[in-house]
Amino acid sequence: MEAPDYVEPIVGWRLWRISERGGQSRLRSLFVDDVWPYVEPLEARCAIPRLWRRARATHPAPHDDCDCGIYATIWSIVAAHLGHSRWHRRPAFAVGEVALWGTVVEGELGWRSTYAYPQRMFLLVPRKADALHTLRVTRDLERYEVPVEPVDVFSARTAAASIEARVRSTV
Repeated sequence: MEAPDYVEPIVGWRLWRISERGGQSRLRSLFVDDVWPYVEPLEARCAIPRLWRRARATHPAPHDDCDCGIYATIWSIVAAHLGHSRWHRRPAFAVGEVALWGTVVEGELGWRSTYAYPQRMFLLVPRKADALHTLRVTRDLERYEVPVEPVDVFSARTAAASIEARVRSTV
């Protein structure tokens, strides 16, 4: 029996897409078609066997010889990517802190883990967003039972500064 390296989860940052499922807004991974469940952790699985045409052996995620796992990074990386998103008239993205646990593989700029769950979210609200729709999305995201704060996005710099100020005020 091995002792764990950490007793507490590792906390990193990530971006999510907001998607509609069953009339409710949910968190969705940016690059993998995973919808994050409410009130239970997302469990990583390797997507490589599904992407290859011929069968390939499956393995637990994350794995040292693969890129699989649930990703999180440091704040500065997420803040830099806020400016690369296209802002629509509806909130389409959230950014937040995420707890990682299980097997965690550390990389240069972040981590990959077996399990993850949001710790707090900031809903990125475009300048011309519909207020009622924003309220509905915020309420839907509160079903994750973590703090959700809408943040007006006038530019990537103002969004990042607003999130940083809110994080500092709670520490």
